Amino acid sequence: MWAQRVVLIRVLRVNSEPRLVLNRKTLNMGGGMGATMSQQVKLLTEIARGIKDLNKRINDLVEMQAKILESRQSATPKALKQEEPLDALTLLELPDHLRRTAMALHQLGRATAETVSDMTGNSRSIESAYLNQLQRQGYIHKERGKMDGENPKKVYFHV
Repeated sequence: MWAQRVVLIRVLRVNSEPRLVLNRKTLNMGGGMGATMSQQVKLLTEIARGIKDLNKRINDLVEMQAKILESRQSATPKALKQEEPLDALTLLELPDHLRRTAMALHQLGRATAETVSDMTGNSRSIESAYLNQLQRQGYIHKERGKMDGENPKKVYFHV
């Protein structure tokens, strides 16, 4: 991993003359009698170099984040690799709140978040969040109502 470097830019007034502090180097900003054009050019060049360096680092971070997201999406969730996605060992590994939700869904077979919330006693929005979390982890499946008598606008979860 690449080393971190903090670019610190501050403007100070030294003897009523503005100075720029860039990575612990104090440079004359020019406002006083001693500033020359070459010092100003040097200062602007260093600032431009620092900004380019920061832009490159930001681009590197964005690329790394994209690669991480891509690898997470392409990885097969642990539960889908098993023959029985919600076996006893898997249920024991889940946090209590997700375990209760998964067990309720297992008993119901196919249900909406509202139906699961009636069984667990939690609010529908809480159960919806828990069910979506279980779905992202690959333990359950999610789809819109497709079967006869189901509302096509509602989301149904099943094991």
